[in-house]
Amino acid sequence: MLHSWKSFTSKEANKILKRVGQTFWQSESYDHLIRDDDDRARCVAYTINNPVSARLCARPEDWQWSSAYRAGS
Repeated sequence: MLHSWKSFTSKEANKILKRVGQTFWQSESYDHLIRDDDDRARCVAYTINNPVSARLCARPEDWQWSSAYRAGS
């Protein structure tokens, strides 16, 4: 099921981004149990910064689909 979802969403996202033949998702995913508040903060920061790491935007606030997004900032 995860493979089908990742395949569909990567094709659609790459269409929107006008990219061809580029990997969209990491090859592996894994579950992670949040151990404490510091671990939670680290995981949230990692998630918010993913679009920047993937060079989809310059700042987390620029990624329209992020909770960090600020229209017109």
